[in-house]
Amino acid sequence: MSKQHTLYLADDRLLLVKSHANKKLLTVEASWQQQLPQGTILNGIINDTDALVDGLVQLKKQAKLSSTKVRLVIDSSQIMAKTLSVPLSLSAKETAGVVRTELSELDSGERDLVFDYTELPPTQQQELLCFGIERPLLAQITELFEKAGIKLSGITSALSSCVQMVQFLPQLANLSFILCVLDGQTVVTYLFAGGRYLMNARSRLITERGTPAVLGELLGRVSSMLQFSQSNKSAEPAQTVYFCGLEPNEEPGCRVIADTFHITAQPFPDVEQVAYNAHAGILLPEMFPMSGCM
Repeated sequence: MSKQHTLYLADDRLLLVKSHANKKLLTVEASWQQQLPQGTILNGIINDTDALVDGLVQLKKQAKLSSTKVRLVIDSSQIMAKTLSVPLSLSAKETAGVVRTELSELDSGERDLVFDYTELPPTQQQELLCFGIERPLLAQITELFEKAGIKLSGITSALSSCVQMVQFLPQLANLSFILCVLDGQTVVTYLFAGGRYLMNARSRLITERGTPAVLGELLGRVSSMLQFSQSNKSAEPAQTVYFCGLEPNEEPGCRVIADTFHITAQPFPDVEQVAYNAHAGILLPEMFPMSGCM
């Protein structure tokens, strides 16, 4: 099993995880974090390139990276995403052409975009999760990592990584649920129906992190997702809300969500498909947005 280094570009910090995996088990070997000055990154948009490069250099020293290539996971409001069904008979080249056409029609600015897609479990057709991102943004990220002396093996979106992790975990395979991922003051809420990704929504938290009141602020976001879930006729409505990235003092606030909507609301639980070495230093809920591409 080959070892992999995966780096998540969060709003307030850099998170690097060393892992190895097979088809049934993900093993976390070690992790390193580097805090970033407030405002360095906001909603995936890099506002302070010097601060980011400095943070990457410090992280490289911590992890003693030399020629090791790193897979980068980004979560940005600038990434276009769309689910799409295509015939199973299409070749890879034909599928790429359909993805390009579909996403180009969504872009009114005629921007220079790079396109990619993730294959979802097929039904009568091949299901795809498609992405489009501006080429200059990718060029900027690549340049900043080169300045820091870190080589990239690839770039993946947090949405794609989350969806792949849900597919990896058997207990989520047929479950309808909501996944709330908190990253600093940013929260991304994902809806899954029968194990299949439906949609996500991004917003900023006003409440200061570290108190149960944070969960009270999420009532509206959860309510919207529940309403959409109940209108979906292809699977049972969501009855569970999982939270990733909660601080310890925020966890009691799960009761607010549970009591308001009469559902289960809890931090994401331990799973037997993820193991940790003695120096792992991190658990799945803290790294969920990057775990699916490990």
